[in-house]
Amino acid sequence: MRHHEYIWIDKECIEQEDSLEKEQAIQSMDRVYHFAARTLCLLETHISNSTTADFFQLLNKESLQHPDMRVLSGVLLQHPKYIDDLINALHLIANDRWFTRAWITQKRLCSADNTSQQLWVLIDPSLSNRGRPEEICLDVELLQDHVLHLCNKLETQDKGLARRLADALGRFHAASRLPKGGAWRRRITQAAREHFDALQVLHVLEDQGCLIQSDKLALIGNGCGWNKRINAKEAATRGFSYSACVWMLGLLNGDAAVFCQDELIVSIRIPTAQPGFRSPRHVS
Repeated sequence: MRHHEYIWIDKECIEQEDSLEKEQAIQSMDRVYHFAARTLCLLETHISNSTTADFFQLLNKESLQHPDMRVLSGVLLQHPKYIDDLINALHLIANDRWFTRAWITQKRLCSADNTSQQLWVLIDPSLSNRGRPEEICLDVELLQDHVLHLCNKLETQDKGLARRLADALGRFHAASRLPKGGAWRRRITQAAREHFDALQVLHVLEDQGCLIQSDKLALIGNGCGWNKRINAKEAATRGFSYSACVWMLGLLNGDAAVFCQDELIVSIRIPTAQPGFRSPRHVS
């Protein structure tokens, strides 16, 4: 991080007791993450097994054919317990609550580097004291390639263990990818980031557990990269439903997808404005 001038942490950089600043900041999260040089994804998962920690640390640096990786893969294949430890680690990561939070999903949608898919896991202090780092960065694609390689090798030795490892890998893949993969296939490329229409973002966020109407509207607007917003709290006091607010936002931003049931609808895009906090418009 020494090469970056600023570091943004939502909780620390937004005045939580100032309702006006908080509302404007929430409405502008897409700009914050779009213009970020890099978005770091730190999970709550702790790795407490030394062999798994070594595997995770090595796989981001070496190819499958590198001598160190071949030696470590050979050790894993010769000791079923080490494979069990890897399986448990993959399940721990897949069950991390980081993947189930709407605000996190929003940041993944909005981040300019959202294709990098790098996750950081914590290493148990007892292991980090032995020359290992306190955190390890996992490249999702590299991890999947290496584990799949292990699965193929295991097929000839222990098919039951190979199936368990493949199942753990499948759970990891399902958790780490964005929900509703169609949203990725129908992305709209513009400038330096990828935009999604309203229907795609609604599908992505539908199971993410956000219950506050104003927050949900901000999440949709941020995920779509919409420039025009409404004051959700004022809309609620006037009796506008959540659906009506989504329709209003779609009309304001020229996005016809909110009126359709077809995921193949492509939105009319409005050019992205320059960075800066937005002030939600009053409902007229």
